[in-house]
Amino acid sequence: MDHREMNSVSCANCGKPATTKCSGCLAAPEYQPGDAPTTAYCDSQCQREQWPTHKAQCRILNKRRTLLRIAELLKTTLLAYRECVYDIPLTGVKYEEGILRLLLDPRKIPYRPWQIPFPSDLNISPQHKEAVLATNQCTTAQCLLGPLARYLLAGIKSTFKIAEVNAEPIVPWKIVWLNDSKEESRSFDCAAVTHTILLVWIGGEGWVVDITGCQFGFQEILVPLNTYFKKRVRSISRGPFAYTEHETSDLDVFDCQLALNDTDKKRLKAAHERAGRLHFAKFVKEHFDRYESTRPSEELLSGTSEEFQGKLARFESNLKAHMTSFVDFAFGKERLNWSD
Repeated sequence: MDHREMNSVSCANCGKPATTKCSGCLAAPEYQPGDAPTTAYCDSQCQREQWPTHKAQCRILNKRRTLLRIAELLKTTLLAYRECVYDIPLTGVKYEEGILRLLLDPRKIPYRPWQIPFPSDLNISPQHKEAVLATNQCTTAQCLLGPLARYLLAGIKSTFKIAEVNAEPIVPWKIVWLNDSKEESRSFDCAAVTHTILLVWIGGEGWVVDITGCQFGFQEILVPLNTYFKKRVRSISRGPFAYTEHETSDLDVFDCQLALNDTDKKRLKAAHERAGRLHFAKFVKEHFDRYESTRPSEELLSGTSEEFQGKLARFESNLKAHMTSFVDFAFGKERLNWSD
């Protein structure tokens, strides 16, 4: 039971003024308008009496809430990783005429070809910061989060696939290279963009988990499938297909395409990116007991909304500390032993 301000909510069993809300399904997202009502009781006796009627709905709503928390965890994980391991010379962000402009200065490209922390001195809103961190990260997110996503989703007995869609951005963005104090715009056509999303089915409900949609102004990370396709998608580009990627899947493909005449810098940059991904994978595997037990995920995803947000913040802080240790170690070194 969850004790909250009741605002004249009635007991679901007897109709008297309620004092507690059902903690099992509280704060679950709606699939259809109005289908996630607050269920409350005047005492524990009424809750026990009404449980046979409420239990089916409670279990459905509990799965929805868990799926929402999984989506929040995946997005938080990606953004925390990117905040520590960043790879573009960003010097500023401007939001003008409905377009988010990312200002890049080629003179500030890191001397060494590895990642650096996201610039902390930028005057940027939290929403725009998320968009910048997620820019062009669809493939990275799909691979980096693959094992973690499958592990978490297995805990709610779901079916899931990946799809590439032609989406319609709410907030398009442009890359602007600064050249001798002049702006030379290299535009990115956001009328329709190829975007990767995760499709999840729990019971008879289809959902879209959109981890990197914030780069296009999509703030909701969990949306009913039909609603998402109606509002955001022009067409399916590819898929749905099985979600089998692991942390370095895209880098494996890239390495196979490297030619003998590719520069040492290009090869070294790829090696450092791989090292960062593997360093991330080590943290996540250890945190979740190498995916061999469901207990760590159940503990992280359980509790009230306040308790979950507290655990999520600690996870984010620990991940940032772990990835910062990698950047501190790698920065200024030309060679690393990736087998360590």
